Amino acid sequence: MTADPTSPLARRSLVLMSALWALDHGLQTVSKRMLKRLGVSGPQRAALRLVAEAEGITPGQLARRLHHHPSTISTVTARLVAAGLLTRLDDADDGRRLHLQLTERGRALSQDPAGTVEAAVHATLLRVPEEEVEAARRVLEVLVEELARVR
Repeated sequence: MTADPTSPLARRSLVLMSALWALDHGLQTVSKRMLKRLGVSGPQRAALRLVAEAEGITPGQLARRLHHHPSTISTVTARLVAAGLLTRLDDADDGRRLHLQLTERGRALSQDPAGTVEAAVHATLLRVPEEEVEAARRVLEVLVEELARVR
């Protein structure tokens, strides 16, 4: 069944998609600025923040928390290790498992959100009522589910 491209639903869809593309563009722009200024991208800083929150987290756990494929997290963590911001520690009980830990430089970089995607999110949360944030989160969650169904 094809939707009428002139219907109110089609128009609302286009408006929402336009807002999402603008959001994606903004995220990419700030992430590139972060890489130049701080030496880490938005996703890399998010990884540092999650490791700071859950010291000893495994790469698989980090992938699940960030909703990324494990191979993507492998690349992100390899870059953070190479930059001296993160270390990988072997699991004492299982040599196949690794745990992630921040270095002192990584810990310092995970602290100050100024000029980051996270700072923009914090500012947004201060401006928008909690119930609107929750409604937006739910819409995005359902959209992710629907996108996963697209073949």
